[in-house]
Amino acid sequence: MQVMFGASALSLFNNSKLLKVLQSKISGIDAIDARYVHLLDTTQALTEDQIKIVGSLLSYGTAYSHSVIAADPAVDITLERVVTPRPGTISPWSSKATDIIHNCGLTSVKRVERAIQFKISLTTALSSTQLLQLDSLLHDRMTQAMMADTAGAAILFKTAQPK
Repeated sequence: MQVMFGASALSLFNNSKLLKVLQSKISGIDAIDARYVHLLDTTQALTEDQIKIVGSLLSYGTAYSHSVIAADPAVDITLERVVTPRPGTISPWSSKATDIIHNCGLTSVKRVERAIQFKISLTTALSSTQLLQLDSLLHDRMTQAMMADTAGAAILFKTAQPK
């Protein structure tokens, strides 16, 4: 699996709206930031030319500017959460994006999937109950899954043999 980071997933308005909701439910949240993450399942490592082509195809939206920066790293904690489509499913976005990539001649990309990486700045560590509450506010459990980081998203491309 190859990971390519993309544009901001939230507008400034939606970011501030989500932050207010999170802060009203969970104490200790200082700031939040979100960006798209593109996960590529490939048959082989992409060449530099192929990476440029895929990068140009996956360049859309408002450029990402990391705004969650801990003012005092000794006090602030940054938590990462990644929202992906549910494992075992192929999202409509993935179907269309994969078709476009294949039409551009990049047949070594078996599938591309899009996730959202949230970076949350905290003033205090979250309890397990608060973490579950945060996860429920960031994703729809019917169609999405929550991961601790992008490495965990490799499960999206696992296939099993029918029994």
